[in-house]
Amino acid sequence: MLIEHARQMRKNPTPAEAMLWKHIRKNQLAGYKFHRQHIVGPFIVDFYCPVMRLIIEIGGDIHQ
Repeated sequence: MLIEHARQMRKNPTPAEAMLWKHIRKNQLAGYKFHRQHIVGPFIVDFYCPVMRLIIEIGGDIHQ
């Protein structure tokens, strides 16, 4: 269920998520790879970089 929800969220990003993804996809941020709508425990985080162990969450109404 959580995996399907994450897949759906990847297909329909918010405008802010789409804008950030445009700049960090394909290792454009200092060569670091990011994952979109990544599952971490019981949560789906907007962006995750496993090498840096960094989570980026984009705020907005969708998170209410």
